[in-house]
Amino acid sequence: MQISDLRLPPARALLAASWLAVLVGLVFAGPILWLTREWLDNPYYEHGLFVPLVSAVLVVLALPRLVRRVPVSVGWVGPALVVAGLALRVVGALAGSEFLAALALVLVLLGLAGWWLGPPGLRLLAFPIGYLLVAIPLPFMDDLGFYFQRLSTVATASLVALVGVPATYQGAEVSLPAASFIVGVQCSGLYSTVTLASLGLLFMRVLGLPSVGRNLLLLGAIVPVALTANVFRLGSLLCIAHWQDADAAMRYYHDLGGVVFWLLALGLLFAVGKALERPWSPVAS
Repeated sequence: MQISDLRLPPARALLAASWLAVLVGLVFAGPILWLTREWLDNPYYEHGLFVPLVSAVLVVLALPRLVRRVPVSVGWVGPALVVAGLALRVVGALAGSEFLAALALVLVLLGLAGWWLGPPGLRLLAFPIGYLLVAIPLPFMDDLGFYFQRLSTVATASLVALVGVPATYQGAEVSLPAASFIVGVQCSGLYSTVTLASLGLLFMRVLGLPSVGRNLLLLGAIVPVALTANVFRLGSLLCIAHWQDADAAMRYYHDLGGVVFWLLALGLLFAVGKALERPWSPVAS
């Protein structure tokens, strides 16, 4: 396919894109409906409704650069991704896995971008389209929530002990002399970690760190940052319950603790990102 084939008149290009969107919608109607239900009902992925909107905005922002980079030939990567995505869609249907089918949708969208716009266009749209992955619910979140719950419980009890609060724990229960608290999965920090990961990816994109290694370090900091902020939130709640009143802590501070979490988590993530922006110089021998 030559460059003249790709520069369609606006009306024909819009018509072709519309037919393509309808075709993709028909092939992936099941996974799209599943994703919509999950975004509405799955507490881990309440942010999912906003991810396609963010992805669409990123695509629009990339349009000026796309116009300047129409390829001479489309290459083989785009068609290969489309074939791989359709094959994964079949596997997902046979296995009854909407998760695999949703992954296939992202693969096909990437493939269509490469097919239509060539490797340069695919590189420009790889992040906006790949960002959709953060909206696909992972199938093992409940199991992961168990470990977050236990880790948050142990870390919180250890933290408040450092400031003189006599706390003990058993399982997911933290006991004070006058009250006991259960660290539920919803308070384990996993819900917030998933959302923080989607924000962290956008932050990484905005920063434009100069190497893959630094980007990986920033992404790797997301879970520790989320756990640190959540343990601080839980620990401050226990301190208020011990020094003041348990009922007052739950009634007045529990919801406010969510604000504390996000202020601390975003502040820590921003600090890590800014530290990774600084030039690294070798240590003098």
